[in-house]
Amino acid sequence: IDTSIKSGLFKLQHGYSELVLSNGVKLMLEAPVEIDFKSADLLQLNVGTLVADVPKNAIGFTITTPSSEIVDLGTAFAVTVATSGASEVHVLEGEVKARSLREKKFTNLFKDEARAFDTNHKMSVINSQPQRFLRSLPGNSPSDPNYLHWSFNDAGNKLQCQGKGYD
Repeated sequence: IDTSIKSGLFKLQHGYSELVLSNGVKLMLEAPVEIDFKSADLLQLNVGTLVADVPKNAIGFTITTPSSEIVDLGTAFAVTVATSGASEVHVLEGEVKARSLREKKFTNLFKDEARAFDTNHKMSVINSQPQRFLRSLPGNSPSDPNYLHWSFNDAGNKLQCQGKGYD
């Protein structure tokens, strides 16, 4: 079964999802989110929140929103778009260049820098808030993993289970 997304609209109504594009870009999505995939190197984020982790071979990966354009220069960054079309970009690692859709000139942003773009396409400096963004799926955190462990070493008919696990 081919589970790849070639192009087109992708909506996630509830929960979280991790997508890996053919160019190696890893997207962490937090619902509700709506993305229009133009290609592996270009997507339009219409609404929602994502974190993009871009490998060196995919430098130039671009995200457009209703109010901005963000081009990766080898990094990890978060983008959020409100239902109004206003957007934010937060650089988590490395560097991106960003601009409002009405501007011709890009502004380079580095780790711990962030910008907001309002519905009039005006760009403004905002405080970086990297802690707002999910970097891995819940349960995949090395510092706070969710897991269940069954020990098959017991001699009896009853197996011991331990760990935080899931309900």
